[in-house]
Amino acid sequence: MLARQRATQAEEELQQQLLVRCYGALSQRGVLRGYGSADGALPAPTPKVVTTDEQQRLTGLPTSAFAPGKGNGGGTLIAGALSALALTSAASSFGWDLQAPFQAAGGALLVDRLLLRGAAAEAVTKAVQPAYARTVLQHEAGHFLVAYLLGCPVEAVLLDGFQAMRDGRFAAGTAGTVFFDPELGAAMKRGELPRSAVDRYSVVVLAGIAAEAQQNGRAEGGQADEAALVQLLSSLDGGKSWDIPRIQNQARWGASQAVLLLREHEAAFAALCQALERGASVGECMVAIEAALATAELPTAHRRALRAERAAEAAAAKEEGRVAQARAAVTAAVAAPKLSAEVAEAQATRKREMAARLAQIDERLGQLS
Repeated sequence: MLARQRATQAEEELQQQLLVRCYGALSQRGVLRGYGSADGALPAPTPKVVTTDEQQRLTGLPTSAFAPGKGNGGGTLIAGALSALALTSAASSFGWDLQAPFQAAGGALLVDRLLLRGAAAEAVTKAVQPAYARTVLQHEAGHFLVAYLLGCPVEAVLLDGFQAMRDGRFAAGTAGTVFFDPELGAAMKRGELPRSAVDRYSVVVLAGIAAEAQQNGRAEGGQADEAALVQLLSSLDGGKSWDIPRIQNQARWGASQAVLLLREHEAAFAALCQALERGASVGECMVAIEAALATAELPTAHRRALRAERAAEAAAAKEEGRVAQARAAVTAAVAAPKLSAEVAEAQATRKREMAARLAQIDERLGQLS
């Protein structure tokens, strides 16, 4: 069993390496202009401390908009409530006894949770409430686009619970997006996780919640995303560095960056949603994103240029400081011998004056004797 798991992991890592090379080659050829364009060029990377007031100032949305509904999923609960309401109304009109059907429905839901991992309930919810299906699509589009912009290759995105159930990478039989961060994976193997990787993961994993908040005014799903972030951060340094207040701050920071990125790339997000709605593949989704970005300058281009200019100015100022220090050292070295000669001359003059004075004293003593 352990050998099989290792073999599977090795195969997945090989596929990821090939995917990274593919993304990299296409990016170098200029085919994927948007891929990785926001990495190192986030809209508002500072301040790192983002209070609830600061989050509302940055995004225009209250922190409560980024808080997913609790329990069995807001969409499922709403759909179930609507269905129950309709059935109760019909029963009152026609005199039906719904005790047995409700018992059967309860049994079916239990079977769904145990055997189908919630896929059937997810499908029913989408059928009963089309708006929920749209929300799920927007959520996964948020993950996809932000991962793409931050240079994290996307392996798969599934909107159908039954397809997700058959895919071992998806838990609970619900929709999801599979992405990976090459830097994060390599760093975790070394046991050293740089802050840049933590920040990138935070933005991508909360991008689904951010997309819902941006599009609908509040997030309905995303409990698993929050749990994934908490699990990663609380595992660092044995949980010593990341306590609950710091994790909450990181979540606010990451969600805010994601919202701002999605707003900057609104056309690409809309194109991606349309592609996903058509059932497009990952490759076709990338084409849709790039087509939307091809009509104008990349939103992050100006920010990258400005930061590069500032970095160049800082480097130049640092170099000027080094040159000034070198010049000062040379000046001091040249002035030191001159200063020594002047001191020596003064000392010689003083000696001559003392010798002349002694000679005068000797002469007077001779006269007295």
